Amino acid sequence: MSLIVFDMGRRIETPLRPELFRVKAMQATEALAPVQAGHNDAEGKNSSGQGYRQQEKAPESVAFVADIMTTQVRTLGDQASAADAWAVLSSERFHHLPITDSNGQILAMLSDRDLMRALIRNPAVLSQPALSLAKRPVLCVLKNTDIRQTSHILHAYGIGALPVVGDDHKTLAGIITRGDLLQLLSHYGPMELWA
Repeated sequence: MSLIVFDMGRRIETPLRPELFRVKAMQATEALAPVQAGHNDAEGKNSSGQGYRQQEKAPESVAFVADIMTTQVRTLGDQASAADAWAVLSSERFHHLPITDSNGQILAMLSDRDLMRALIRNPAVLSQPALSLAKRPVLCVLKNTDIRQTSHILHAYGIGALPVVGDDHKTLAGIITRGDLLQLLSHYGPMELWA
């Protein structure tokens, strides 16, 4: 199993029920019909009256988290304030901020939504430590985790991002988000071609 859970930098046992969270094999979809030659009208039909399909990009070999994860991850130190977190999240184009200790081990995960909810309840929260607002334990995956398993974890736990840990199972190596998976689908066509 490639799911790892950290709580304040300590690796803890993964609370999974194998029968519920096991990735199941899926049936392949039918092949796309060839694109018909002819004039296309505004409704997407060609001169023979048949619909057409948009040409897809040829799939490349993408199977693991390491193939699409973001490796340049912005983190926040464990001593940072909520104001520091707000400055980073509001100036960048990402929504999740891992909080790490001085050794690069993941302590918690702060999302812009968590921070905004806290600000709505109490604007004075900006002076508090960001770590007090962050979620933990943190679900993480390894670089060699299957893409389907990763998407299943994101969906099953209702989270938007998973930190990716290195081969030592401790330090942050990257991050993968729902947006990364959606971009992968939009660029590489049917999933069964690359998973």
